Amino acid sequence: MHLKRGLVIFSILIIQLTIAITGGVVLAYVAANRTVPSGVFIGDVEVSNLTESQAIEKVTANVAGKLQGQKLLLRGEGKNFFVSLDRIQARYDINASVDKAMHVRKSGNIVSTAFKTFKAKLARTQPVHIALNIAYDPQLLSQRLETFKTQVEVPVSNASLRVEQDETRLTPEVIGKKMNVAKTMQKIRENIGRTAALEMVIEDIIPEVTREDLTGIQEVVGEFTTAIPESNDHYKDDIRIVTAALDKIIVKSGGEISLLQLLQEKTQSHQDIGLSNNPGVNQIVSTLYNALLAADISIVERTSEKFAVDYIEPGREAVIEEPYIDFVFKNNKRFPILILIANQDEKITVKVFGSVLDKE
Repeated sequence: MHLKRGLVIFSILIIQLTIAITGGVVLAYVAANRTVPSGVFIGDVEVSNLTESQAIEKVTANVAGKLQGQKLLLRGEGKNFFVSLDRIQARYDINASVDKAMHVRKSGNIVSTAFKTFKAKLARTQPVHIALNIAYDPQLLSQRLETFKTQVEVPVSNASLRVEQDETRLTPEVIGKKMNVAKTMQKIRENIGRTAALEMVIEDIIPEVTREDLTGIQEVVGEFTTAIPESNDHYKDDIRIVTAALDKIIVKSGGEISLLQLLQEKTQSHQDIGLSNNPGVNQIVSTLYNALLAADISIVERTSEKFAVDYIEPGREAVIEEPYIDFVFKNNKRFPILILIANQDEKITVKVFGSVLDKE
């Protein structure tokens, strides 16, 4: 009888102890989740054991007015640019930082969280520093960056040749510069408030034609002229448009040109020009064909006229006709070639410029 009474009393004590421990754990968990854990700093402000509202209030008071009048320094192409933080409505993102502080060492279940809280209180834990980030209006920042673009960007320019009395003058290329606004904004977002100055993201735009591409183009290596026969204005208009489209073509060593494809691309805005059995177009093709022969350039594909024409002797003509008949040539020389086409004095003249070294 006494043994039973002892067991009952012991069981009651165990139950009471369990309830007490569980209650303590729950209270510790609740208290831990209502306050910032020990050893936590936001910026240089300690917020240990403060409630969320208390932490916000303390940090706000500490940073009040610190951003006012401040400027972000951006550098690009050797120039300095300043962004007023007031103009982009910059402010400390205190709420986000406090929210991070509230969740320090609180991962896991109720028991593990309570254990970490007790351990932090009893032991000397390493302090946790949470960055105080700066928020701003991205649209206002983007607008400000747009005003800087004209001062750092450089238009890209291809290398070019100017021909004077059959002699060439080379103008070197210019590497373009373009600000990548999106990447610059990302860089600012990741570093604002952490560094005094930032480099803009400025990217190079590489020219399609460089001086190396034109090296060796020195003199006329092939030339041919045909007279424009008596014709209507439409014929002459076609010659004028196609001459402008094909003039100053540069073909690199080993490069291959499909004249039909090239004219389809370059005359899209002139829908009244037909590339099927067009006499004016074919006169230019024939003149080009003979100039290329004179320059010893490889002809890959060529079709002759079905009937005799006035501007050239039989057997020396070449035609294109949509969709299948093409004129294709390939630069089989070691150096690039330049093709100039002139339409003046009722004549079409094609000159092929190349390197004297290709004659060796």
